[in-house]
Amino acid sequence: MLMKDEEYFSVQFPAAAEYICAANLRHEMYRLLNEKELTVWAQKRLKELEVCPACREPWFVEKIRFERGYKEKK
Repeated sequence: MLMKDEEYFSVQFPAAAEYICAANLRHEMYRLLNEKELTVWAQKRLKELEVCPACREPWFVEKIRFERGYKEKK
């Protein structure tokens, strides 16, 4: 998205912009959790995301717990 489009979108649709931001944060955390090896930077970023309100949504936390348990059994 171009910067001007993003600014317009955020002003016109603030709830949607917040939703997209939260979804992007969860996606980033999910992607990092599925990496085999994390860099030092990625480990720090993961710790930041773990306390982020968007990543503490109960349904997301449950999904992560379920998948971690499933992967550990394999």
